Amino acid sequence: MILLARPEDVDGIAAVHARAWQGAYPGILPASTLQAFTVDSRRKYWSGVRLDDPAGERPVFVAVEGDSAVGFAVCGRPRDRDMPFDAELYALNVDRATGVAGSAAACLRIVSTILQDAALATSISGS
Repeated sequence: MILLARPEDVDGIAAVHARAWQGAYPGILPASTLQAFTVDSRRKYWSGVRLDDPAGERPVFVAVEGDSAVGFAVCGRPRDRDMPFDAELYALNVDRATGVAGSAAACLRIVSTILQDAALATSISGS
């Protein structure tokens, strides 16, 4: 199930974020960087994100299986205003250890729909 993230999802998102990076980037990022990328460091980061603002410019979605977060996605307007796009996917992280391969695809489908709706709303309002 894919849901709009809430403040109570911080621990699950932090755990997915840390495990996803530690699993994806060995040999790409320095080991010291990955060692510092802990659940605690991610919890501090995610605690500062306004997950309780559904109308925010950067919605965060969490993929949940049972009682556990297994992935998350963040999207919004392009950070580079010169880009010829109406929207950007900032992050899509899935915990490979959960074996839930469909979570990434489900997150991407939901975010894609949200971004398309936002682009349509922007073009209609002319802003």
